[in-house]
Amino acid sequence: MKKVFFVSFFLLFVLNSNMIAQANFGVKAGMNIGSPEYYGQELKNVVLPHMRAYMQFMLAEKFYLKPQLLYSMKGGDFESELQTYTEFYDLRLNYIDVPILLGYNIYDKLNIEVGPQIGYLLSAKSGWISIEGGSDSREDKIDRFKKTEISLSIGANYNIYRKVSIYLGYQKALSNIHKHNHSGHTKNSVFQFGIEYELR
Repeated sequence: MKKVFFVSFFLLFVLNSNMIAQANFGVKAGMNIGSPEYYGQELKNVVLPHMRAYMQFMLAEKFYLKPQLLYSMKGGDFESELQTYTEFYDLRLNYIDVPILLGYNIYDKLNIEVGPQIGYLLSAKSGWISIEGGSDSREDKIDRFKKTEISLSIGANYNIYRKVSIYLGYQKALSNIHKHNHSGHTKNSVFQFGIEYELR
């Protein structure tokens, strides 16, 4: 039901021709700094890319709605010191995310945004990697994770030159994304930063 609600809400605005005619369009690209919980253990941060497109509809003088569509790579790792070499446990999760953000213009160049986000899992891999030992046991684990993820997204952007802005954001999963956790939760937690360009 949650998936149907949020996707329907998104499509309601996408398919409204009057709103599209008045909307601003743009693209964003940047990096994720992921620090997910995996079976209750917080993994080390990893830096991975994301890219997105957005539409922005004015609701009032200072309020706007900003649905987005983005491809986002998330994950983390932790290391284990062995006698002769170090192994890393690596987790990689790739999503299509749809955040629907309510924005507020604090003043001319600075905006803050907050709203729900639904994510659809495209791929999931995890396993041990040994650089010195030359081994890589990562394999497809998509069947162990839930296909959808509900998150809270907050952020801010600042216009630096004409149609160019920089942005910062944070996304936190609201529910366990692993199907079979028996000890601790598995949740994504992602800081984001990047550059935004308004096309229209």
